[in-house]
Amino acid sequence: SPRGILAIISITLLLVFLAITWKVPFLSKFPSHNTNEKHIKGAYELVAKDDQYTISIKFANDESDHGLRTTSSSSQQGDDGILVVSSLGPHKVVVQTHCDCPPIWMRIVGDGLIPIPLTQQLRQQKEGYEDWTGEFTLPMKGQYKIEERWYGCGNEKRNINPSSYDSTKGLEFKVDYEVGEKSIGDNNLHATDSNLPSSIFGTGAWISSKKMIAGEEDNEANEKETSMNDYLWANPQSIIDKSLTLLNYQLKGGDGTTTKHVLAKEAQHEFYSFSELGNYELVCWIGSQSAKELHSTFLAIRPQINSGQRPFKFHYYEAASFVNPDATWDLETKKKFRKCKHVLVSLDEVRNPTDPAEAGAGNDAKLSHLSQDEYRTQLITFVNHLTKAIDDETFPIWILTVMQPPMEATNCHRTIANGSTLVGSGDKTSEHPCNSILKDLFNQHKDSSSPSPVFPSRVRLLDNSDLSLPQWDRLGHSNVIAAVVLRIFVLVGHGVKEWRDAGQRGGIEGLERNGVLEPNFELVPYDWS
Repeated sequence: SPRGILAIISITLLLVFLAITWKVPFLSKFPSHNTNEKHIKGAYELVAKDDQYTISIKFANDESDHGLRTTSSSSQQGDDGILVVSSLGPHKVVVQTHCDCPPIWMRIVGDGLIPIPLTQQLRQQKEGYEDWTGEFTLPMKGQYKIEERWYGCGNEKRNINPSSYDSTKGLEFKVDYEVGEKSIGDNNLHATDSNLPSSIFGTGAWISSKKMIAGEEDNEANEKETSMNDYLWANPQSIIDKSLTLLNYQLKGGDGTTTKHVLAKEAQHEFYSFSELGNYELVCWIGSQSAKELHSTFLAIRPQINSGQRPFKFHYYEAASFVNPDATWDLETKKKFRKCKHVLVSLDEVRNPTDPAEAGAGNDAKLSHLSQDEYRTQLITFVNHLTKAIDDETFPIWILTVMQPPMEATNCHRTIANGSTLVGSGDKTSEHPCNSILKDLFNQHKDSSSPSPVFPSRVRLLDNSDLSLPQWDRLGHSNVIAAVVLRIFVLVGHGVKEWRDAGQRGGIEGLERNGVLEPNFELVPYDWS
């Protein structure tokens, strides 16, 4: 009847009106929900409670750059209800929020542990929202889950409690495909840029220890040893080829207790000429607790790599600040430091003396955290001093990135003094803020067109952020330290090879270069002031 038709039309118009009035504010808040928008069409979305932020994930198409031949569309639902993805990646991520520089971190967990670094895009002034974009590539087929931590809009200055955060339920998915001609190889994974002409480190990723012990004869024993290591750093191809070796080592704590640890060693690990390191070619760590842990782990792993290299060649020098690093050294230690031939700097816990008069007061000094500007300025001054204290252009100096979880950052906050030496704020990222400064400095250093490089060419960055960024707490810290230590074995061995190729060798009477002996100089303490 006409009345019935009119009633249906009225109800329909009412529903349309309600839908529009409900949806328009939501669309204006997060435009990515608009099916006609330009961001990520066909993406999977994770929405936090109260619409604080939205995460969009766009999985890569079948036609990837990874030499894979797929058997299905890029993603579909499996029999168990879990999303099936047929490509390793790279997969795209966009986070949208109204916060300015929101403290949010993302990673992949499961059969691998993969960081999703986020970079700030230009703020959309009209819409009042901000995009943070990133991407990730998976190491091998398996089951994974997207995980994120959000510390709220009121914590842009990073004054956050690391244990208090919000998150969505995440997104579970698994990767399955048929292997193409290229299989899974070095081209499919990120290789660390060691700031060398070409990276001397092999391809690697954090892989679940369960993947490594699968199929082993002594499975029960291996599970017991790897139970404390959820993830180990390894090349996925080595797991497929079964060319991986698990090494056991022990560490003694400050309280005298001993803990067992496991390290994955590749069959093809290349340590260059590490076995040729001479008795007078000392390797030295200088820094805070992070440097101490690297040094002790290096000594613990050393027998597994080369038992012929004795511990007396490897020294640790405690330093709490860039301003006066030798504050706790006695006279003999200050002299001995001048003998170092390889220098590795790790100052995760660096502090800023609040008064120059207190800088040399050791543990009694009143210390504070460093701003970005202070960190950069003090680091440059410290490295310049270091190149004078270890005064030979053939002796490498490595500055290590900070291994601290970014949400626990204590230094490099954004308070910038007048007359700042910062070149520019650049793009904001989810990296540890001190690592952003380090990478900025060494990007300038690597720019051959720069008329005045920040550091001499022998000062290099050992970028371990691929190891540390997905670790959000101390549970995996020992694994990060062990993986960094393996890289240090490679660096030292590579340095020795460069010396030998150039006809250089350190001896008891001095340094020999191409048959010419340069006698030892008198050891006197270096003045850091």
